[in-house]
Amino acid sequence: MNDVKLKWLNKPIINEIGTTWCIPWEKGKLNDSSNIIITDNNGNLIPTQNWVLSYWSDGSIKCTAHAAVVSKEVGDEIYAHIAINESQTKNSNVIKIFDENQYIDIDTGAIRCRINKCGNKIIEFIKAQGKEICSGIKNICITQKENSFLGSKTIVEDELETEIISSVVEQSGPIRCVIKINGRHLRNTRMKFDNSTFKQGWLPFEIRLYFYADLATIKVVHTFIYNGNPNQDFIKGLGFEFIKKMNSPLYNRFVRFGGDTGLFCESPKNLIDILRVEKYYKLFQKQLNGEIIEFNKNEDKEYLEDLYHTPEWNDFLLQQDSSEHYVIKKRTSSNCAYIKAAEGERSLGFAYVGDSSGGIGISKKDFWQKYPSAFEVKDITTQEATLRMWLWSPFGEVMDLRHYDAKTYTSSSYEGFDEIRSTPYGIANTNEFYIYCFDAMPTSEELLDYAKNGTYTHIFVSNPEYYHKTGIFGVWGMADLNNSKKAKVEELLAKMVEFYIEEVDRRKWYGFWNYGDIMHSYDTTRHTWKYDVGGYAWQNTELVPNMWLWYMFLRTGRADIFKLAEAMTRHTSEVDMYHLGEYKGLGSRHNVIHWGCGCKEARITMAHLHRFYYYLTADERIGDIMEEVKDIDHTVVNMDPMRTYFTNDKEHKVHIRVGPDVMAFCSNWFVRWERFKDEKYKQKIVSIINFLKNNPAAFISGGVFDYDCDKVELKSIEYTGGANFVFCFGNPFVWLEIAKDFGDKEFERLLVEQGLFYTDFKLNKDKILTSWGVPNNGFKLNIFNLGVAAIAAKLENIPELAEIVWDNLLNVDKNFWIKFLLNKTEYFSAMTINTNVEIPFISTNTVSTWSLNVILALEYIGDFL
Repeated sequence: MNDVKLKWLNKPIINEIGTTWCIPWEKGKLNDSSNIIITDNNGNLIPTQNWVLSYWSDGSIKCTAHAAVVSKEVGDEIYAHIAINESQTKNSNVIKIFDENQYIDIDTGAIRCRINKCGNKIIEFIKAQGKEICSGIKNICITQKENSFLGSKTIVEDELETEIISSVVEQSGPIRCVIKINGRHLRNTRMKFDNSTFKQGWLPFEIRLYFYADLATIKVVHTFIYNGNPNQDFIKGLGFEFIKKMNSPLYNRFVRFGGDTGLFCESPKNLIDILRVEKYYKLFQKQLNGEIIEFNKNEDKEYLEDLYHTPEWNDFLLQQDSSEHYVIKKRTSSNCAYIKAAEGERSLGFAYVGDSSGGIGISKKDFWQKYPSAFEVKDITTQEATLRMWLWSPFGEVMDLRHYDAKTYTSSSYEGFDEIRSTPYGIANTNEFYIYCFDAMPTSEELLDYAKNGTYTHIFVSNPEYYHKTGIFGVWGMADLNNSKKAKVEELLAKMVEFYIEEVDRRKWYGFWNYGDIMHSYDTTRHTWKYDVGGYAWQNTELVPNMWLWYMFLRTGRADIFKLAEAMTRHTSEVDMYHLGEYKGLGSRHNVIHWGCGCKEARITMAHLHRFYYYLTADERIGDIMEEVKDIDHTVVNMDPMRTYFTNDKEHKVHIRVGPDVMAFCSNWFVRWERFKDEKYKQKIVSIINFLKNNPAAFISGGVFDYDCDKVELKSIEYTGGANFVFCFGNPFVWLEIAKDFGDKEFERLLVEQGLFYTDFKLNKDKILTSWGVPNNGFKLNIFNLGVAAIAAKLENIPELAEIVWDNLLNVDKNFWIKFLLNKTEYFSAMTINTNVEIPFISTNTVSTWSLNVILALEYIGDFL
């Protein structure tokens, strides 16, 4: 087999980095992941830790994950190949793990870290070269509520305790080690009958700590789940606290914050040029660069006396209060006012505190994108300084998760059902950051590299041709810039995704709960998106923009598309999905508030939406999320997706559709089966496919069915004619992939028939529909079914249909927004807050559907262009 070439998605800036990436393999090519050898451009072996993520239907390996410590000198590219007779070169340093009753000790060779299994500290200490770099890490949460007493109301803030429930070694390999921690916050709850209080567990969290051999870096992935009452349980602040003991003179203690492009560099005792002597001016410069300063008590006596009478700055604060603004402040004590030190737009999301013995640096990914965030350094003039990283800053407004109104608007604003089921109970939020440990004070230039490095995802990726060849992500069309007609199609696809990348920034689609989502529909009157109009506001996963962005990344390898798709995956898998409560595993349809719609459905959370990210990064949190939905068909029985349409039907347990409900079930089962070779879930898919093959009307026309989740059986209730829902939400991609991996030609043929029935090329259509008892309405070619029609055109060899499909996709009169896309114009009036680029009447539903159908058509009928 030829080598698999891999390249950096974002090349690291620092000298060495621990990274985990994935490699897909063609069906039947690989049976043992230990045979994979990774080399650099010069053929030098790179020691790796390999494991399997998924399997093909024949039992061969589909996707492998690889962990390594990679130096900057390795270059831009590495290579993987199968070498049965070669042995992997062992890493000179391996991680040592000591799993005790009360704690887990990790020794990477560069740091030693003690992780607690109980108590309120996540990490007891971090040591480097025998020095204690950090003396404790814990979660912090501040809540706010109103107390009423004798007719008056007071605002009460409470800083909650943390309780660690468990810490386990999730991966213990020699190069990469993962520790999974589960815990919760504790709040005082008052009993009404006797006014006593007790500690109630609240706001559960999950933390993963990632260690790499011989590195003094810890990657942290933190998830918390909201399980409160949004009308009374308000979060004021949420973050982490790091303790650093300080022994050096104040002028050898250091604070660093990431600015827009550089660092804010100060000390609690700045060596200001009091005497205006060049010596002390140079010492001040050295202090700013992180150099340790030494004085001669005799020669520098006068300067030291004057220095003693300068302010001692005890507390520092960087507050990112919007995506466009941060401020840095400092104060001498809590009894005195903050003064503004600096101001900027988008912080790098980095903070450092340390002294001559070293220090700790924190780099928060998506810091300004997920505002309000902050870094706070407290008590740096004392023997124990505190560095707080705030995921939600307590220095601004509280986290308000209430709905935007007390009622719903189904008739005017596309809000789904009349039921008000807007609840954040069970939604989650995941954040990533790095802990950098230093046993000596680094220079400002070195710290700036760490600050910049933490803002990107550093993994190796394959090229588009290889992803396409392996078929790991199903069927999709490659880009072809050598063909002039295909090149024009590529221009449209590229401009569309670029428009959304730019639109995220133009419209400021940022914030702790919003980042990663995009808007649904555009308002041409107000010249803005319909941010306040019911179901036309946030997109969530409606018509699978996730799939569109991920396929665009696979086709181009562009890092900016990866960034947007990654953010969307994090958002839609956490915020748009429930992880606790009665809706667990279901997701919320689009709305003004992400969790606001009464429709809670399986299609919103199906595994195919998230596995792109999993098979590129091996992210364990996404793996857990895909596990959460494997049995979602049991939940749907109690949350009928068609309940408002069949209110009087007492005969049937549930009313579901083949597309998207059953398709989502099969997506979840397929991912479960390919990851774990779980035959139970494969047989569930087989049962569904056999039913569809024996009942082609169900697959082709849609309709409504009763479903027995224990027997995995469908029973027809009603056929209404042709239905767009059998094509929406990624249906063709999921069904095609299952058919091809199972080698089921009969089921693949059913897809072809589905494509034909919605055109004029299906012979005896009326007669067949009549025999099925299906009304002959809705069977028309439209934007939703053009991709499946392209499959039919290719496999049935119907050039006329291929031309009709391309005309429907590319004709400017039928897709008027194309001309606006190619000739974007700026718009401004006295009734808009600024000048903006716009595409009138644009809808993300249309854009993602059009793009996905084009990508499918390029694979099947690209040669007909």
